[in-house]
Amino acid sequence: FVERGLASYLGPLLYKALGSINHSLPPKTASSFASAYNQVLIRNIRMYEDFKSLLIELNRKGIDCIPMKGIYLAEAVYQDLGLRHLSDIDLLVREQDTEAVCQIMQSKGWELKVAELRSEFEQEQFSPANPFTFMKNGVVIELHVRLFNLNLGLQLSEEALWNQTRNEEFCGGTIRQLTTETLV
Repeated sequence: FVERGLASYLGPLLYKALGSINHSLPPKTASSFASAYNQVLIRNIRMYEDFKSLLIELNRKGIDCIPMKGIYLAEAVYQDLGLRHLSDIDLLVREQDTEAVCQIMQSKGWELKVAELRSEFEQEQFSPANPFTFMKNGVVIELHVRLFNLNLGLQLSEEALWNQTRNEEFCGGTIRQLTTETLV
């Protein structure tokens, strides 16, 4: 149970959920869950601070962004940075802003990771939603321009997507976030 919980990134959640009965757990089990929580918390704080610095700069330049998945869920849903394991930060921006965002990130020390060149066929069929990946001090940000790869055949224009967002205060700045109706 303990090994499976830790291997599937549930250690922090188990630590929090079982906290009230922590004294009843075997000391090694309680320590393993506490350690998992603390490791996730420390890493996520670093990722959160790196994201906050980028968000403030994007706000200063008037560039909208939508933080997706883990970074947003850790605060908005879990309400505890130590409960949701983050492997990277996914950030959606308008396609027209990608060049400016890339320049901002590179000026702040983010290194663009060069992906393998794709064949023309692959590019047509699987046009990726996240064409840019940046790294800094072990933190990875995937810059997205769409919610999904084009090959899925889903029809949602960039304009329609952004029209279904609202402003929200997050991480010391202002983000755009999908409306509740859109998320449902």
